Amino acid sequence: MRKIALTLLVLVAFALLWGEDSKQATIGWLSISKAESLSRANGKPMMVYIYSNGCAWCRKFVRKTLSDPNIVKLVNEKFVPTKVNLSSNKTVRFHSKTIKEKYLGRVFLVRGTPTTVFLQNADSIIAKLPGFINHNDFQLVLKYIGDGWYKDMSYRDFVESEKKLKSSK
Repeated sequence: MRKIALTLLVLVAFALLWGEDSKQATIGWLSISKAESLSRANGKPMMVYIYSNGCAWCRKFVRKTLSDPNIVKLVNEKFVPTKVNLSSNKTVRFHSKTIKEKYLGRVFLVRGTPTTVFLQNADSIIAKLPGFINHNDFQLVLKYIGDGWYKDMSYRDFVESEKKLKSSK
């Protein structure tokens, strides 16, 4: 009887712990066509995460950066997020055209993965960031673009002002 009770206790504890992990917030990815129309409607910048199957740096970017709770919160609040898989033959609609997802890399002039592209009103490129970016640097980029600082100052000036703010606290 004690063995059964102990086994049940261990199973319940494991289920509770596993349940906590599964409740971790995630980015609310949308299809590219839905993201495009929503960005145009609400004025939020689009964040396009471009990846490919088998890309080790893409997996690391997802695991280390895009899973960070602060990053998830910023992306969900300030952007219209979408993903593009350059390994996919799936047909999508973007800019009123039907195109295979793998060819969207050409639209954004992407040469490698991972690449993150930020678009204003789903049209003009605000920034294109190739490669893996750690969560601290990516958080600065998200604040810079998400809060509209890119309209008034260079990224370098923004980073300097953020450093000054942190050192004054």
